[in-house]
Parts: sequence; structure tokens; C-alpha cells
Amino acid sequence: MVNMNREEETGKHKIWKYFLVISAVIVIDQISKFFVERIIQDGSVYLIGNFVHLTLVKNTGAAFGILKNQNFLLAVVSAVFSLIALFYIIMSKDKKYKLCLALISAGAVGNFIDRIRLGYVIDFFNAGFWPAFNIADSAISLGIFFLVLMAMFESRKKDTGKMDGKKKGES
Repeated sequence: MVNMNREEETGKHKIWKYFLVISAVIVIDQISKFFVERIIQDGSVYLIGNFVHLTLVKNTGAAFGILKNQNFLLAVVSAVFSLIALFYIIMSKDKKYKLCLALISAGAVGNFIDRIRLGYVIDFFNAGFWPAFNIADSAISLGIFFLVLMAMFESRKKDTGKMDGKKKGES
């Protein structure tokens, strides 16, 4: 009898879970943009005093207003990055890495849909001190944040292992 480990029995970490995350983020992003675009024409809707409000912003650039009116370039970059991320989601064995890539990919696809459909990205969360953003931007930011965090912890584990190895070898 062949002994298969759990990963082999269930496939590569049940890929469908990551596609479900991607789909859910895209749907929530697009629905939120749909309602914001229809409800908020001019002005803002205040959520938390004067601190957080919803404001319809038609963003023709990237984060922080860079690359204004470069819609085609940004759409191509989003599409290419999403395809590369999907490849790594399928090929990677690390569940946390896959989840981070799923969030980043979902955000890129959400904004890609806006660029193709509208020629701009709808941003609407406005905290005053920060440029307006949307659900897709939040997913991208969270994915990148957790990737960086994972890299930092991985680096610390390697450094700790090296120091432990030296101490053991010196004794």
C-alpha cells in the first residue's frame, strides 16, 4: 500500500480556497464601487466624524497619484502581475504565501476591471491625511504587508538559527 501524506491526498493545499478568496475580494470590491458610484455623486458621506468619509474619486493613476493618465500601462501591469501571482499560487506549497498572493492578485484584478470598464479606478475611502482608496487597494496593501512580515520573520529565524549553530559548535 502506498503511503501518501495529507498534502498529496488533498492536492496542493486545496487551490480552490485561494480562488474563492480572490473571487470574494473582487465581488466585494466591485459591489462597493457600484454602490458608491451611484450613491455619492458630489461631496462626501461622513462615517466617523470628520476623520473617515466616503468620497467618489475617479483615479486615472496609480497609488498616491503617480502615473496619472497611464491607464493602458497600468492595466497591462495589473494583468501581467495577476497572471504571475496566479502561477505562484498554483505552484507554491506555502499556504501563507498563497494567501498573500491571492489578496494582491484580487486587488489587482479589481482595479484592472475598473480600468478596462471605466478608464479609471473608483476610490472612495477617504481619511483626509491619506489618498482615497478602495477595497482592492486594501487587499493589495494587506497582502504586501503580510508578505513583508513573513519575510522579516523568516529572516529572523535564519539569523537565530545561525547564532544557535555557532553557539553549539563553539561549545
